Amino acid sequence: MEVPTISIPETALVPISTVIAQTEVVVTFTVSYETKWGDIIAVVGDCDELGNWDPSAGLSLTTDPSIFPLWRGSIKFDVSATRSINYKYLVKRGGKVVRWESLKQNRNVLLQKEELQITIIDAFGSNAEHNLWIDWGWLHNDYQLIFKPHPIDGSSPFKMYDGITNDLSIDIRPLQGSRLPPEYLAQDNLVMESDLYFSYTAPTFDDLGISIELYSDPSKRDWIGRAYLTSAEMKSLRGSFTRPIFSTSNAEIIGEFSGQFLVIAPMKHPKNNISQTRHNSESVTPTIGHRGLGQNAQSRVSENTILSFVTAEKYGFQCLEFDVQLTKDLVPVIYHDFAAKVSNFKVPISTFTLAEFHELHKEDAPKNQEKPKVKRQNSLENIKSNSNPTNTNNKFRLSDRFPTLEDVFKQVPINVAYNIELKYPPELEKEKQFNAPERNLYLDKILSSVYEHAYDRPLFFSCFDPDLCIMCSRKQARYPVFFLTTGGQKLVQDPVMNSIPEAIRLCQFGRLRGIVTESTPIIKKPELVKEVKEAGFLLFTYGALNNDLQNFKLQKELGVDSIISDRLIDLARQDSSIGLKLAKKRSTGSPTSNGIQGDSSPPADSPDVTRK
Repeated sequence: MEVPTISIPETALVPISTVIAQTEVVVTFTVSYETKWGDIIAVVGDCDELGNWDPSAGLSLTTDPSIFPLWRGSIKFDVSATRSINYKYLVKRGGKVVRWESLKQNRNVLLQKEELQITIIDAFGSNAEHNLWIDWGWLHNDYQLIFKPHPIDGSSPFKMYDGITNDLSIDIRPLQGSRLPPEYLAQDNLVMESDLYFSYTAPTFDDLGISIELYSDPSKRDWIGRAYLTSAEMKSLRGSFTRPIFSTSNAEIIGEFSGQFLVIAPMKHPKNNISQTRHNSESVTPTIGHRGLGQNAQSRVSENTILSFVTAEKYGFQCLEFDVQLTKDLVPVIYHDFAAKVSNFKVPISTFTLAEFHELHKEDAPKNQEKPKVKRQNSLENIKSNSNPTNTNNKFRLSDRFPTLEDVFKQVPINVAYNIELKYPPELEKEKQFNAPERNLYLDKILSSVYEHAYDRPLFFSCFDPDLCIMCSRKQARYPVFFLTTGGQKLVQDPVMNSIPEAIRLCQFGRLRGIVTESTPIIKKPELVKEVKEAGFLLFTYGALNNDLQNFKLQKELGVDSIISDRLIDLARQDSSIGLKLAKKRSTGSPTSNGIQGDSSPPADSPDVTRK
């Protein structure tokens, strides 16, 4: 998309008359962008003057009818020595970032003490090649209520008394409207984003209470009643509710309203900012290794272990999928099942401390066989000499300690991309024993580990839980989020999880990057690929059918972007175009990964990251 030439009115270039010391330079930022009423454009950057990437502390620009859509503002910088300043623009609405520049490189200006004044002219989201890089914002300081106006079983939310029709429409209003800043009362902050969800953003949790207005005739605004949902009733941050509906004429109870709510709290971390681009390249790798080299049934190296991940990298895998859960002491660890079998009892992972979790690998080796004592170096050499680590016709499987999320960032070469599956128990009675942490806490612990240890490693998140997908997308803006689904192969209560079309609707509302589906519905109904692509999303698949070369080729011909498989080495031996390095370790490069691209080398201040 071409960016039009910017014409700046003379009134936009008012000279600075302030007398400036030789050690200061005044920089005037000018940017062009069509904003909505109430929006503010700000500049943030890597220095004190621009807030050190904190959106709430940057330089707010101003505009007026004579220069709009131009925004401008000036600020002094100390230049006792030459300085290089990195910066980007963002759009704020109230306390929330609603748009930001996801440029591959930060903007930069060089400041020298010989200059007294610099005027910078930019177009929002545009780089030197005139490509547009603009992305959604995230909840930097605000809280957001996701309001689902329907019970979990999908039935009507209304139960009206005395023959009142159930054919009603609704609207929502903030309970604390009289004391909220005007930008939180704007129409686009109280919006039905789809027929499945309302969203409402507020500066504090206590401000999230809403009034649910009911109308029998939306065209005439025939207002018949209202129900209330207060913040005090949302302390659990997620749940279902049934509230009385009060008549607007006499305050009598005329029915009941049922629905669901989800509260998203801001994720506070100094690196949760716009200093880095969203990992969202156009090119994708065609394959992803499932749990490393493959799940236990398909590999003689234990799944989800450093041994499996490092071995996969030696064979040229560019991206690896693995599962993340939290221990009892809230440490993110890598393990697939929700429970581990210990002395013939299933024990939930969430009940183990980290020290206890590290002992689980002793239970992982096949029973009735000698458990080998293996050093990692020797293990890799043994596998390499055996030529096929996915050959399961071996006497034993090589075992290794199950790692933490921090371990897999530090001990696996940084050029390997990650598909991090957020492993969260489904809403089933038999699984309530797993006592998973509250979703906000769960996500914040995992995201904190990612921000602390991922550096420039390309990665993305995926999850079967629709709410977690929405939350992960709105808590941060750096990493893409994909919705995992069986595509209807396993029906559950939530209709969003039962088909590809429903998954598309979730992606549209949740601002997700794409769908990861079990491959059976794609193979049976190839037109689904076109539906996903026309909606603007990437499509990945997983499942046992992906271990067959003919199914693999069919999906590639259909346009599936990436295929997750347990047997990539076997497939590559049958078809060299799959691209693994089977004879020797592949050379160091800067791989692309599933629509995500990152720097292949760690920063100088990260000595604990494996270097190539």
